[in-house]
Amino acid sequence: MATPTTTRQGFFGFLYGVIWNRIRENRGNCKVYPAPLAVYLNRDNKTYLEPDIILVCDPGKMKEKGCYGASDFVAEIVSPSTQSRDYFLKLNKYQDAGVKEYWIPDIRRDTIHVYDFAGRTKTTYGFEEKVRLGVPEGLEVDFSELEQ
Repeated sequence: MATPTTTRQGFFGFLYGVIWNRIRENRGNCKVYPAPLAVYLNRDNKTYLEPDIILVCDPGKMKEKGCYGASDFVAEIVSPSTQSRDYFLKLNKYQDAGVKEYWIPDIRRDTIHVYDFAGRTKTTYGFEEKVRLGVPEGLEVDFSELEQ
C-alpha cells in the first residue's frame, strides 16, 4: 500500500480532531479512536479491519487489542489504492456487522458520502457544508473550516 499524502493526513487530522473536540466539549460517553486500531467485526480474533476513524459508544466493546463488534461510526478516507475496498467491500462488511453510520470522505472530489445504515439512507455532502453525525446525535463537522 502506498504511503499517505500530506493532503490525506491533514484531512485525517482535521476530522479526527473535530470529532474528538466535539465529544469532549459535550462530555459525551462515546470515544473516538484513530487508525491503526483493529475492529473485529465478528467478535473473534481472526478477521479485522483497521478503519481510519471509529467512534465507540459501548465501552464493553473495547479491549486492549481493539474493538470487538461493530463500532457505532466508521470513517474511511478514500485513496486511489483503497477506493474499491472502501466503496464496496468495507461498506458491505460494516453494514452487515451493524455499524450505524459510515462516512467515506473523498478528498480528490471534495465530497463526503454518509451512509446511515439505521435509516437506510445515503447522502453526499461537499466540503463547504456542515455534516451532522447520527452517533452521537447533535455532533457536527463544519468542513468549511478545513484548510486546504
